[in-house]
Amino acid sequence: MYLLYFSENELISIFLILIQAVDLQDQATCRGRCGEPFSRGRVCHCDYSCLFHNECCEDFESTCTTSGSCVGRCGEPFKRGQQCDCDPNCVLYNQCCPDFQTQCNADDANETDLCNGQPINGVTVLLNGTMVVFRGHLFWTLDVNFTPSPARRITEVWGVPSPIDAVFTRSNCQGQTYIIKGNNYWRFENGVMDPGYPKTLSVEFNGLSGKITAALSVPATRRRPESIYFFKKGYIFQFACTSHHYRGKHSLNARLVLSCRGPLHYNRGNCLLPTEIGLGNEINIKLTWKGFPSPVTTAVSTPNPRKSEGYDYCIFSNERIWVQVTSLSVHSSTGQSAKKLSAECTAA
Repeated sequence: MYLLYFSENELISIFLILIQAVDLQDQATCRGRCGEPFSRGRVCHCDYSCLFHNECCEDFESTCTTSGSCVGRCGEPFKRGQQCDCDPNCVLYNQCCPDFQTQCNADDANETDLCNGQPINGVTVLLNGTMVVFRGHLFWTLDVNFTPSPARRITEVWGVPSPIDAVFTRSNCQGQTYIIKGNNYWRFENGVMDPGYPKTLSVEFNGLSGKITAALSVPATRRRPESIYFFKKGYIFQFACTSHHYRGKHSLNARLVLSCRGPLHYNRGNCLLPTEIGLGNEINIKLTWKGFPSPVTTAVSTPNPRKSEGYDYCIFSNERIWVQVTSLSVHSSTGQSAKKLSAECTAA
């Protein structure tokens, strides 16, 4: 029989290792942690928003949720065979748990009045001139007088999970529309989804990643290629150009005005044939563009043949709207309420 002897320092080291192992094991379970506030640095999480961020511990659902309630289940993906559901589209099939509205704040996301002042998730103008506004789980189309249509469900019509993060329509001959959610995007032509979607953003946009809050398409001119400005969470943006031969500095230099009116006719004057897209470096808006509205929550290019570039450029920052109408540059930071949505916002 052999006896092992450890020095005092060795014993302390062993105890520290054992304590750390127990601590890591405790952090990997939700036992006793259900609903705790988010704490950065943990192995996994048990707050009631962890499903949204895909950061839950493996036993979160079995430990912290019940089959008949949405507590801790808001944002979960649809799973067959459950007593009731809490995914964003459960209202379409009348399969939501009884507390879905109160637990998941579903009322705001399903509010059918476009003009109630709630912030929108995205707006774009399609190739045929139709303006489409996305908010929550719903979308509206606006006619030439900016009168909204009855609300329709995004997932039901577009086939995309809602709410979306951003949307834009390319300012080129094809006029394809892109809807972004998370790291994925869907591409549409003439309102029909192209085969093989969704795809990851990095596929078409050369490594683009991060939380996209808005995207602005800018047409080609004789002096520059077609560009797309991707605005990200945290006052950051990246631009993508339809050429590998672009220069590193891009500036949005244009005077801000308070009107975004104009006929919604698509301008085919500055079209580019499909080319590969190059991605620029991330740029901090606050450091680079003094006076530019931030954070950018929505952006849209609206065709206007009376303008030299053929477009008005509308930038939304939460509940304020800025509009630039000449070449893209910012000289002032005055804004007006986004509730007007660039024109009179009258209920359908």
